[in-house]
Amino acid sequence: MAIRLGGKSVVRLVFIAALFLISCGKDKGTKDTVAEKEENKILPLIQEEKPILKDIKINELRYEEIIYTSTFNNIPSNIKCVVENSGSNSHRIAFQYWLNDGFSKVASITQDIPPQSRMEFELGKELSLAKEAFAIKSETKTTLEIRVYGLDGDKVPLIEHSIGVRLLPPQFFNWREPEYITAFITYQMDSIPALQREVAQKVGSIDAYQRRDASRVEEQVKAVYEVITERKWHYLGGFATNAGQKIRYPVEVMREKSANCIEGALLFSAIIESLGIRTAIVLISRPYGGHAYLAWKSDEGLDHFDKLMETTLAFSDNPAGYEQATMRGNEEFYGDKNAGYVGKIIDVKKMWNAGIVLNEVP
Repeated sequence: MAIRLGGKSVVRLVFIAALFLISCGKDKGTKDTVAEKEENKILPLIQEEKPILKDIKINELRYEEIIYTSTFNNIPSNIKCVVENSGSNSHRIAFQYWLNDGFSKVASITQDIPPQSRMEFELGKELSLAKEAFAIKSETKTTLEIRVYGLDGDKVPLIEHSIGVRLLPPQFFNWREPEYITAFITYQMDSIPALQREVAQKVGSIDAYQRRDASRVEEQVKAVYEVITERKWHYLGGFATNAGQKIRYPVEVMREKSANCIEGALLFSAIIESLGIRTAIVLISRPYGGHAYLAWKSDEGLDHFDKLMETTLAFSDNPAGYEQATMRGNEEFYGDKNAGYVGKIIDVKKMWNAGIVLNEVP
């Protein structure tokens, strides 16, 4: 979600908020209370027209009111600032910003602003969350402090700004960058090897793609599906809020014996990836709600994922069979694709290889 502040003068700001999320089932929105709105009320910018910096204007400031702590390698905040220099001389300015309460260190950027120029700065990548931010268990309010200084001679304050923000704990997923969903596929947990042994008992051995036989690969995936359906776990709706979606890890799904659509897809992906079979998470954005299902490759050499599964059919007192779940997955995918609802097909291993680190399971 991005929040935009813009002003044609130094003291005028316009506040716009927008949020997009995909959730399993019907979205559940919440409204800010009057007290929260007052707390987040934006005060005028402080800008002194010093003789040497009278040409510098901070015309636009954008920031995130909601900051996610999903992964250590996720960009936590999107902060942008637009600076205009209407004069004939270059000026040097410095940005400093941080989260209070020890949630981040101070980030600093220094930049020369050429004469007669308008420059936009993206600052969020420099903000590094501290371990205290990743330790929170529930939504936590703090303040984002932003300072802009002119450095022509003396250090002159152009902006001194405090903004109310909300930190969300690690299990709230940031849908702005959906690839980071792969940080939740914790295939290395002790409970996964236990399921592997059950799969091996069904198929004789686990050999993934070694036999170069697509039917053998599918036999192993089918065994995974049957191991899960034998437990007769339950399907639950999404855990969506106006900030994002809370996601339980595969080990928590197994412990609590229930899953929603995204959690079911992540559980199957974790188990199947642990066997050495490539999977993908298919994210769907339909007008009436979001959805997710699983894809995998029957041949490691393929450049696409040729098999699909509707994992929600596995979570029931009377679960559907494997063939029905795969048939449903194919029907839904091609229906969603033709309707333009397929948002992302996220190659799990590719994202891990790109540097996405698995979250630490609480």
